[in-house]
Amino acid sequence: MNKFSQLRATRQIARLSQDELSRRTGVDRARISRMEGGYIRPSLREREALSRVLGVPAEVLFPASPKK
Repeated sequence: MNKFSQLRATRQIARLSQDELSRRTGVDRARISRMEGGYIRPSLREREALSRVLGVPAEVLFPASPKK
């Protein structure tokens, strides 16, 4: 499980498709897919938009990596 799996889980709990989340946030659907897969990191603007629409703090959707 990648560290961005919480984004996918939260989106699914909210019963939103990637297309609907994209429409509501203005974030490209393909970028949402890549974020959920852990391939890319969201920008600050994207984090804020996703957090606002999903109703959870950005820290929940995108937890910080533990320092080694």
